[in-house]
Amino acid sequence: MKKLAIFLLLLTIVACATNNNQSPQPTEPGSKIVVTGKITDEGVECLAMRSDDGTLYTLGRPQNPPASGQRVRVTGTIAGASFCMQGTTINVETIEKL
Repeated sequence: MKKLAIFLLLLTIVACATNNNQSPQPTEPGSKIVVTGKITDEGVECLAMRSDDGTLYTLGRPQNPPASGQRVRVTGTIAGASFCMQGTTINVETIEKL
């Protein structure tokens, strides 16, 4: 029982430490979203980025896609359906290299 209590305490500490006090991003299809993070090579079918809070996003057909490792700010809308097969897909309006 004591081990379980210690585990739960550590889990809570880790969850709080990784929150970064960021407000939650919208998840409803069609919702406007602005995300900052790094382009990664995690995408199977689509370009992918890992946001500053660790969330995986896939980017639906961006023009002039940045290279892996590039820090970016992406503006767009949450896709209702996607062939990207992973993460939350953003229909990209703009990608700003930072």
